[in-house]
Parts: sequence; C-alpha cells; structure tokens
Amino acid sequence: MDHNTTKNKSITTGDYTHEIIPSRLLCIVQGKGAVNFASSTLAMTSLITDPQFDPAYSILVDLRQINYIPGYSDLLGIKERLIYLKAALQY
Repeated sequence: MDHNTTKNKSITTGDYTHEIIPSRLLCIVQGKGAVNFASSTLAMTSLITDPQFDPAYSILVDLRQINYIPGYSDLLGIKERLIYLKAALQY
C-alpha cells in the first residue's frame, strides 16, 4: 500500500492489513489468503482500536485476494460484531 507518503503505516493483523491515511480521511483494509471468521473480526477490531482511526473516515475494503466464503452463522456473527463495534465508537 504505497500512497506516496512516509507518515502512514500499514498494520497487519493475521491475513489482513489496514492503512489509515488521515490526509485523505481514508482507511484501506486488504485481505489476502485463507481468512476466516476469527481473523475477520480481529481485523475489524484492530482497525477501530488504531489510535489514528476516526469514525468519520471512509473505509475501503479490498477482499479480492481472500479465499473465504462465510456461512450463514459467520455472516450473523459479522453482523453482530459490526453492531458491537459501532456502539463502541459512539462515545
């Protein structure tokens, strides 16, 4: 993830990498490989607990290189995790 700046750093959590670009008000999340429910929810948590994260930023998620087809229970779990994280962001 090269965005012509040295101030941004990429954080890798399992098979996911995220980068926060404050100058563009943007977060980029990329997944690669055989991810699963646990690594996906860990990546979500990693992003919002990053000190540079701002809930007002746009989030671009690139999942083109993952090998993961979530089942129904995983989708429900991801939905619940997103609801939890959204509530945690509302100070």
